Amino acid sequence: MSAGAAVKSSIINATMGVMIGAVIETIVPPYDASSSDATKAFEATVQVALNGVGLSIVGGVLASDDPTYGFPFAVGLLDAQPHLAKRLADLAGLVKSLVTQGAQRMAEPALVEGTASLST
Repeated sequence: MSAGAAVKSSIINATMGVMIGAVIETIVPPYDASSSDATKAFEATVQVALNGVGLSIVGGVLASDDPTYGFPFAVGLLDAQPHLAKRLADLAGLVKSLVTQGAQRMAEPALVEGTASLST
């Protein structure tokens, strides 16, 4: 495939991604940092599911001999949804804190000074 066809495909795919992403971002309520974790998780799940629907709509176009492998579409789709990025970042932070708490609970209790010593 020629470079010209790749450029044309990139422009079309990125445009489709931006259009679909903008529609999804408009449908889902705006990000609210004060929302509960459950609300953020639900909204992120719905938004990710809508992204899957958008991808299924253009999937045939992207799969048919696309020299860009859909990368411009994905970039356009995700960059058109800043609220999704914020929701996912919040949820990733929540998961990180839960994992840290779980790891701390599983760790051996710290040795109390004077009760035991480690020697080799």
